[in-house]
Amino acid sequence: MLISNEKDPVTPISGARAVRTTIPNSRLITVVRKPGHLVLPQTKPKGLPGSIPGTSSCARAITVDYLVHGRLPEDTACQPS
Repeated sequence: MLISNEKDPVTPISGARAVRTTIPNSRLITVVRKPGHLVLPQTKPKGLPGSIPGTSSCARAITVDYLVHGRLPEDTACQPS
């Protein structure tokens, strides 16, 4: 499962789409119309303050479902939160 922001200035969506076509049975979760690099929330180690919020609760929910239950989603376009 690949996760990407459509307008990521660091890793363009074209790269994620290329990888998606290269890996059989892979899926692409895309956060649309949201500039930025991070999709999922990031936290500092050991509970230090300064967490970075994710850009899409939709992408987060799909990722959690995949990691916890092993359900591979279809390619999905998520709206930003």
